[in-house]
Amino acid sequence: MPPRDILYDRCNKRFDLMIKQGAIDEVKFLLSQTLPPESPVMKAVGVRELASYLAGELSLAEAKALAQRETRRYAKRQLTWFRHQMTDRETIDTQYSESLEGKLRNLVHQFLLTAPK
Repeated sequence: MPPRDILYDRCNKRFDLMIKQGAIDEVKFLLSQTLPPESPVMKAVGVRELASYLAGELSLAEAKALAQRETRRYAKRQLTWFRHQMTDRETIDTQYSESLEGKLRNLVHQFLLTAPK
């Protein structure tokens, strides 16, 4: 469970990287396929916002800010889900480091032994 400010900063940087790696072209391609708006791929975080940019409805800065906000919201929902699925004993509040290797290995081993089949 990373601190929220660090998580949100990483979410923002991740979307910046997606833009640099061709997300706009990817959304342009998706739009050219005339897929139904309810298809799962068209609901992916960032697709609607970048589609609005490509349609001239938003500036790139606006689309990016909205998509980053949606990415942060998605991460927040994931954290909520994890909190409800894991006990405090299973929760690790720090970023992975070698000092946690034994604890992580033990948690995975116990999970594999006790997970429902």
